[in-house]
Amino acid sequence: MPGKDVPHSVATEIAKTVRRARRRFFRRDDFVGSRHSVEKALSRLVDRGELLRIRNGLYWKGADTPFGMSPPNPREVVAAFAAPYPSGPAGISAANLLGLTTQIPRVPEYAAPSTVPDVERIRLVRHNSKRANARRSARLNEREVALLEVLGAWERAVELPSDEAFDRLYR
Repeated sequence: MPGKDVPHSVATEIAKTVRRARRRFFRRDDFVGSRHSVEKALSRLVDRGELLRIRNGLYWKGADTPFGMSPPNPREVVAAFAAPYPSGPAGISAANLLGLTTQIPRVPEYAAPSTVPDVERIRLVRHNSKRANARRSARLNEREVALLEVLGAWERAVELPSDEAFDRLYR
C-alpha cells in the first residue's frame, strides 16, 4: 500500500537528519510530513535516547559523551523560546556573569518575555511585552540584559561592597 510507506520515509528522513546533527534544537516544524508522523518519529527518537524533549514541540540533539547526551545550556533553551526578544541571566545568575558574586544558583535564573513557557530546571523572571519590546528595540545583548537584571535585584544578588561592585561594572 502506498500510504504505508509515507510515515516510514518521514521517520527515516527525520532520523537521518537528527543523527547528522550536533548540539542543536529541533522543532516539529523543521520537518516535512503530517503532524502525527513527525511527532511519532520524534517520540521514537526520544525513546531511543537520540533526542531530548525539552518541552512540547522542542527537542535537543546534544553531543554524545561517555555519560550520555550532553544537555543544552539553559541560556540556549531560554533563547530558543524567547527569540527574537533578548534574554539573559537574572538575579544571582546575572551577578555571577558580571563578576559581582561567586555564588552559583542551584536553579539558573533567566530574564525572558512573559510569553516564554515554563521550562524545567530554569527559573524564569518574566517581563511584560512593553519591557520586552524596549529591550528588543535597544538590541540588548546578554550582558546588557544581565546588567539591567542585577540593578533590579542588587540587594539579593550582589555580595561585594557597592563601591567594589561598581568598579567592576565600569571596567
